[in-house]
Amino acid sequence: MNKPLISLGGWCGPALALGKMDLRKKAYPFDFSRVTFDGIIHFIKNGFQEGFFPPVRPFCAECVGQWILFRSQHCAFAHYNLNDTAVQDGFKRKFLRFNDILKSDDKVIFLRTITARRPLDEIDMLPTFTHVVAQQYPRLQYRLVMIAHDQADTDTECLGYVGQKNISLWRLRYDRSNFTENTSLFDMTSGGYTQIIEASQQESHWRALHSAETAKFRWKEHDNLTLIDGTAMVRGSCKGFGSTATHIAGTCIYCDTVGGHSVTKQQPRRPFTQEEDEIILMNTYSFLAGADAVSVVEDVADQTKRGSLEIIERIYSLTNSKKLLDSISGNLLSE
Repeated sequence: MNKPLISLGGWCGPALALGKMDLRKKAYPFDFSRVTFDGIIHFIKNGFQEGFFPPVRPFCAECVGQWILFRSQHCAFAHYNLNDTAVQDGFKRKFLRFNDILKSDDKVIFLRTITARRPLDEIDMLPTFTHVVAQQYPRLQYRLVMIAHDQADTDTECLGYVGQKNISLWRLRYDRSNFTENTSLFDMTSGGYTQIIEASQQESHWRALHSAETAKFRWKEHDNLTLIDGTAMVRGSCKGFGSTATHIAGTCIYCDTVGGHSVTKQQPRRPFTQEEDEIILMNTYSFLAGADAVSVVEDVADQTKRGSLEIIERIYSLTNSKKLLDSISGNLLSE
């Protein structure tokens, strides 16, 4: 029987790749969230009661580019309405499922995409990860696959194991061969993830690993996952790492920001066309028929190449109704 593969986030890429390969059999808490690595360690050690969701209910949403984000100390969520009770109930089931895995003696493969602007920040914290897991869940038999984006100029490749032979480190090459303005990050990484996942399922791959010389490798520093359209991916850090230290100190350890790295309101770029208004109204009807409000807004923003706040304001202008907006978060029109 194949070992289950579980995403430890970073972003939605690992879960999307597992789904594309028909290997994502169950849902877990970090599948479709941005999350810092020290945040992952915090949740494994302390549970999900603090720092996973935003602190105040109903959760405040923020419009960032085409996305509607719910950002907490260690995580960020898009694509679905976190204030929907069905979504919250789904997370409760995911928490239980994840904790059941940790408490078991199952053999499992975790996939983690590095979000830190400086990849070595996460790599250097691997001893803390292994210590916490060993202390809290000594029966768990796991392998951890660490993936660093946009570090390879030629091929996606495994650099070896880090510290322990159950932890591998990969550098993933972005495929820009067919790049257009509509190319998504997943489009550029899907092939690399497929290669990594296929290799990580093979015993021969793990047996052949040598120690990775991480200190000698010339790591690129970039904000591809650290920021979301120029905004810090989580409230606790502007560098994709260190959100637990910020929580203790009260200010961002990198930029001294207090208050969670606020979002700057984006101004409309151009007048709306009749065609765009028709798209907006058609999709608004899908919300009334039961579609997720966040998904509706993000889909329209993608179709029209506009920001989510533009779409929200236009929906209100066309319908004179706050039903969709209030279902997401009452603060959106006042941003």
